[in-house]
Amino acid sequence: MRISALIALLPLIFSCASIGEAVVQKYREDGLPMWVENRFTNPSGYWAGFNDEGGYYASGKAKYGDAQSSTAAAELDAKANLCDFVAAEFKAERKDTASVSGIRRVDRLVSEDGTVHVLMFVSEKNAKKTFRR
Repeated sequence: MRISALIALLPLIFSCASIGEAVVQKYREDGLPMWVENRFTNPSGYWAGFNDEGGYYASGKAKYGDAQSSTAAAELDAKANLCDFVAAEFKAERKDTASVSGIRRVDRLVSEDGTVHVLMFVSEKNAKKTFRR
């Protein structure tokens, strides 16, 4: 009885695996993820990751002598891009990145030439607190 139950569950197990495999990073022709150099509010089509919370995404990039410096600079670039994007979405005055709470990095990529690309996110809730309509 147990073996027949296991056999009956096999198609379900394999279908779940294929669903998980379908949620993969989408890439551009140059091999970089779709989120690189983009701003968007919905991750589908640009980014597939653990973060499915509603909000705003923007990327940034930098290339310095080491990955740590490049990552810090890329995060600053992405935060600035994110604040510009959210201000435009809310038709509000742009705010300094330090005044926006809850911005976090959700992805990072180091390309072959050493450029660090990061994807930053701020939730709808935190954006509304700062950029009230």
